[in-house]
This record gives sequence, structure tokens and C-alpha cells, in this order.
Amino acid sequence: MTTPEPVGRLSHGACTIPELFAVARGQLDCSPGRRPDGTHEHEDHSLFLTAERDARAAALLPIADALNTCSAALVECVPFLAPAGRWRLQNALRTLETEFVRLRDAQQFLFDRRLRGVKTGEPDLDPEFTIVLERVVYGAQQGDEVSHTVTQAVQTIAAELLPYVADDRP
Repeated sequence: MTTPEPVGRLSHGACTIPELFAVARGQLDCSPGRRPDGTHEHEDHSLFLTAERDARAAALLPIADALNTCSAALVECVPFLAPAGRWRLQNALRTLETEFVRLRDAQQFLFDRRLRGVKTGEPDLDPEFTIVLERVVYGAQQGDEVSHTVTQAVQTIAAELLPYVADDRP
């Protein structure tokens, strides 16, 4: 027995997602005063913020691609999945999609707030909200809420697909 191709794509795609989230939430090579192209920029902090925002947005693209691959593979898996397993896979994938949207939106709100603050010189009127956004955008520690939720969803997908994965050893 061989592993059905959509199961392999779904499994592989899902297993890449935690690392993709870690990369998207990790430290990027955009330090204050240094632009991604390596040149120094001291005059305008908004250029640094814009470069970081753009780099973080680009880091989200592989997550979106992996989620699209997983969604398409799950649709192809439907004919041979038990209804309960299909429901669990759909819920796990929905959780991953929700975390992706949460990360994307948190990034947008955080950088909009930061850029507005730099451009207007006004203080942050809701620092608690900024802290919440930063916790979503930046992976502060291994095992935080976002990484835990993503890992748990991927483990659910792997467990559900295990009966469909063939042992192809000779």
C-alpha cells in the first residue's frame, strides 16, 4: 500500500507550518538605523519601520502558500476520509488559518500604529493593546500562545493522517 498523494501533500504542508510561523515571528535582519539592503539610514525612522513591515509581510507569503496547499490537499482527501476525521482535519486547518489571519492583522495594526507615532510624534494612547500586538507579531518565547496553538493543530493533522500513511520500507 502506498500513501495517497493528497495525504502526503497535506501532511508535508502542515508539518512545514510551525517553522514558517517561527520565521515570520522571529527576529528579522532589520535593525534600527540599518535598511535591509545594508545601507545606513539615520534620518528617518519611518524608513526602518516600513522596511521591517515589508519584510514581515513577505515572511507571511510562505505560510499563505502552505495553507493553500493544505486546503487543496484536504479537498482531494475527502473521498477516503471518515466523516469524524475529516471534521477534525477541517477544524485543525481552520485553526491554522485563524492564527495566520491573526498574525497578518496584528502586523498590520502594529506597524500602522508605529508609523503613525513616528510621523505625528504622538505618544501611544493604548500601550496595553500595543503589547498584545507585539506578543502576536514577535515570537517572544518557545511555547507561547501562538506557537502552542499552531503546534497543536499540526499535531492533530498528523495524528488524523497517520492511518493513511503507508510504511513504504522494503
